[in-house]
Amino acid sequence: MDGLTLVETDVKKDPEYYYFEVSLDRQGQYRWHLRSSTGIVIADSGQGYTTKQSCENGIKIIQTVNAATLINHIGKNF
Repeated sequence: MDGLTLVETDVKKDPEYYYFEVSLDRQGQYRWHLRSSTGIVIADSGQGYTTKQSCENGIKIIQTVNAATLINHIGKNF
């Protein structure tokens, strides 16, 4: 990914519209997906976690992100 972009959604209006899903991958590691109510993946863990607790800790970090979080653009096109 060349950069991070803020995508305007209705998550601020209705945070219950999105949910986290935790699953085991083929290697037996835990992963999370942030999904919309229609099932579309909005974000994923990008890595496997060896324990369910560490996966849920990763989710807690994402849950603390808010509008004040900086956007870091990386690459030549920015």
